[in-house]
Amino acid sequence: MRWKPYEVEKEIEVSEFYTVFTANFEKGYCFGGEIHDFWECLYVKRGEMNVCADERVYDLSSGDFIIHKPMELHKFTVNGNNGADIFVFSFSMSGSLIDTFKNKVFSLNKTQKNAVENFLSYLTDNVNCSRGKRQTRYLYYDYRGNLNLSVAEAYVKQILFSLLEASEVNKANTDRDASVFFAAVKIYENNAERQLSVENLAEELHISVSGLKRIFKKYAGMGVHKYGLKLKIRKAGEYLKSGKTVTETAEMLGFSSQAYFSEAFKREMGINPSEIKKG
Repeated sequence: MRWKPYEVEKEIEVSEFYTVFTANFEKGYCFGGEIHDFWECLYVKRGEMNVCADERVYDLSSGDFIIHKPMELHKFTVNGNNGADIFVFSFSMSGSLIDTFKNKVFSLNKTQKNAVENFLSYLTDNVNCSRGKRQTRYLYYDYRGNLNLSVAEAYVKQILFSLLEASEVNKANTDRDASVFFAAVKIYENNAERQLSVENLAEELHISVSGLKRIFKKYAGMGVHKYGLKLKIRKAGEYLKSGKTVTETAEMLGFSSQAYFSEAFKREMGINPSEIKKG
């Protein structure tokens, strides 16, 4: 008898872990935002949060799960009266299904919650924990020496595969301020090569400069100009990955010099632009 092999398609492959932690925050805590070139999952164990992911604004509560794609600028604010508990893990992954996780928010069912809690239980039972330096309520899992990454990958893949069978939920905040923020970010994204001033942007949106600044402070946790710079840096990452040189990228995005661009890129991304991998 001749046996016929069936090749297993690499639909989801987790190759690297970056952060794995739980945290508790009081009402009003605001995480100012970050951007990085790997995936990140945030699970709301308890409480209510406002989460921004690029131009999208979400109102999340207990049992909700958001996936941040690579190079997505994301931040959150805790708005529940009793604070919030979250579980965050970030990683690199590849495979034929990964695009299905972009821009997704889920309200987990019992099976999916169990998958997340099982991963958290594994970490709690088998891995040393350490307090975070920046925030005493952070609890980092020290995976560098004693976390079995193959086991951790299996848990993460179980969570992600369970989400393929789930329907995305509409957690988007659609009030007027959120709509203005959405439109403003889209203008920035579509005009990364222009030097848009706050006044230019406010005029295009038919809103006062003070109103625009208030909205960015509310949803982005930072000034309009600073947010625009972060979006330029993200666009720079795309150019560099496509094969553009550092000099070409700096010129295309209107930076006054390559040195200033490199300094800004490293400040936002933690690496030099020359370290970005092509392709």
